[in-house]
Amino acid sequence: MLRRAMIAAATVVVTLLAPAVASAQADVGLKVESVNGREIALLMTLPQPEGTYPADTRVDATVSIGGRVLPADVSLVQAESGPQRSVVLVTDVSGSMAGAPMRAARSAATVYLEQLPEDVATGLVTFADDVTVVTAPQQDRAVITDALARTRPDGDTRLYDAVEAALAELPAGGIGRLLILSDGQDTVSSATLGRVVADAQTAGVPVDMVLLDPTPEERAVADRLAGGTGGSVSTAATADGLVAAFEEAISAFSTRIELGVSIPDDVAAAGAVAVATVSLGGDVVEESVLLPNVSSLAVEGGTASAPADSTASVPPLPEQGTPWMAIILGAVVVVVGLLLVVSSVSHARRRARQHRIDQVLAYTTSVRRADSRREPADGGGAWEHLERRFLRSTWGRRLQGRLTAAGYDMTPTRWITMEVLSILGLTLMLSLIARSVVVGSLLAVPVGIIGFQVFLRSRVGRRQRAFEDELPDFLLMLSSALRAGLSFNQALESAADEQRGEVGRQIRRVLAETQVSSRLDEALLSCADRMDNDDLRWTVTAMSVQREVGGNLSQILDGAAATIKGRRSLAREVRTLSAEGRLSAYVLVALPLGVLTFLLLFRREYVSQLWTDPLGIAMLIVLAVLFTLGWFWMRAIVRIRV
Repeated sequence: MLRRAMIAAATVVVTLLAPAVASAQADVGLKVESVNGREIALLMTLPQPEGTYPADTRVDATVSIGGRVLPADVSLVQAESGPQRSVVLVTDVSGSMAGAPMRAARSAATVYLEQLPEDVATGLVTFADDVTVVTAPQQDRAVITDALARTRPDGDTRLYDAVEAALAELPAGGIGRLLILSDGQDTVSSATLGRVVADAQTAGVPVDMVLLDPTPEERAVADRLAGGTGGSVSTAATADGLVAAFEEAISAFSTRIELGVSIPDDVAAAGAVAVATVSLGGDVVEESVLLPNVSSLAVEGGTASAPADSTASVPPLPEQGTPWMAIILGAVVVVVGLLLVVSSVSHARRRARQHRIDQVLAYTTSVRRADSRREPADGGGAWEHLERRFLRSTWGRRLQGRLTAAGYDMTPTRWITMEVLSILGLTLMLSLIARSVVVGSLLAVPVGIIGFQVFLRSRVGRRQRAFEDELPDFLLMLSSALRAGLSFNQALESAADEQRGEVGRQIRRVLAETQVSSRLDEALLSCADRMDNDDLRWTVTAMSVQREVGGNLSQILDGAAATIKGRRSLAREVRTLSAEGRLSAYVLVALPLGVLTFLLLFRREYVSQLWTDPLGIAMLIVLAVLFTLGWFWMRAIVRIRV
């Protein structure tokens, strides 16, 4: 919001000052072209368009370094004669340029066209979702300004395809140049950065770039595209800076003076300031530049040094958006995963003999805890020690109980290992999609943890609901067996054999526990805890009271079955009435995640500040916290216990 306000304010200034800016000239510029040993080549750019001074104009120059005045070889760079010179403006008209940026771009382009030499033909190529060749290079510049005035920004950024189209429009055998204006990275081109650079180098066409408020990634791409073709990069932090950026780009067609200076061995020029004084047709121009800090310009290394180029060449960059941190993270995930697989296989072999005994004894959480404290026959290893330590903790016992209730014959440590590996894999995938490890981690960690919890809870809940639905019929079957004259244990075995669902499976487990020295009421209460079923707890309590004071047990079971059926019917009715609230909660949770995913895939520049700017990272963390609190709040509202 702050950036948009600044751009809007700057646009007003550009609109009011456009006539004055159009007549303004760029300042004198001086830069180091190259350093070869102690030979320095400088290039001075004057605000006057090329051709202002005749070729036979007398030019004299000196260069002062550290108070030492040195003579300089000087020459006036003249425009190449013969071939036609052409410039193609390649302008971004995607949705991100809408409003103030586009208005400022029109004003800056007008200034650029007015300062171009008259013999330079100009063309226009615009790009958004599609690339449009508005006009090939020609002399009527009003066509370009009129076309920009009618442009309505919208869509994605097809930058590389636009450069390819502009290269094709330059006349064969002429001298061409491209000037690109953009405020974002390429998003939908079929061409690649490497291919575009190679094609421009083959054609011998320099590419100048003007960027509006670029990110580090966008600046790296521009440096490679312009640096690899002999062009220049100009940046503007706000819309009003576009005019100055375009004027900097026009320096390719300004009056240029080349200076060559030989530095004596006793002059320390490394990192020093060089002041060039040029006398041109009666005019005296003076400008300074900071020399590069290279060993060849130092006094100590003046006689033995390798040629150095002052203009640091831009190293080849990978294709844009390559998330190296995500790739490194993926390699780490693969290595850790292999180590864990090897460790798990080794652990499985050591525990093979003990596993059969565990299957018999591991019926309840308490039995598992007792078994986990027992040292294995071979003394155990690091993994067994970790499992025993973890199972002694409250969290470990709770997780083991949930795994048992879900029907998984798995230790808590293996479940957590599988969860960690899944989160790392999800982090890698989301980092590749978002092209940011920060975003991938912030999304993957909560999604992975919540996803595993939801999956386990869903599995447990499905078995518990099946147990609740089948319990009344089981109690009625148990009551009928008691009326037939069977004892309670016989009736329990008969009903468990007849019941093939979740209740039958749990009661058969209860009977198996009674065979390893567990009391029947304790085994039934353990089953109630495992299934988190209050109805079974109350029924077991009623049977315990009946055993102490006497009474008709079959009638107690009939009454319990009728009560449970009535409560289940009421619970289903409440769940039906609250379905709309639950669906609303799911939609409200999925909506921001869906919008964020869409923007990451199709409008990444809109949300990139959330992880490239410190304030954006703080906002993202606050958003995650509020999102989590909102989910638990909505869940508490729609969750009604009967």
